Amino acid sequence: QNLLLSQTHTTNTTVLEDKFIIRNRATGRAVDNDDLDDLARVILAAAKDPLNAHSLKGQIESLEIENLALAERVLMLQNHLEDRQIKIVTDKDDKGKE
Repeated sequence: QNLLLSQTHTTNTTVLEDKFIIRNRATGRAVDNDDLDDLARVILAAAKDPLNAHSLKGQIESLEIENLALAERVLMLQNHLEDRQIKIVTDKDDKGKE
């Protein structure tokens, strides 16, 4: 969405004006000025929502635990294969021989 806000800065005789346009992605139309306050409240609430931040932290922790478990499983499977005298060759092993 694009934002239409106007801010004027005056220094001596120079006037600078910044404009931002908020557009609805679905319609491509600019959001009415009357709706900007409601939109700002929704955006701020979403950004400050501690439950959302807490949920993301929980998901990250869960994925980190899953990643560690998968890394341990890969090592275990590699050890089993090597015990059966099957050599595991990784990309970094190939590069070291060149």
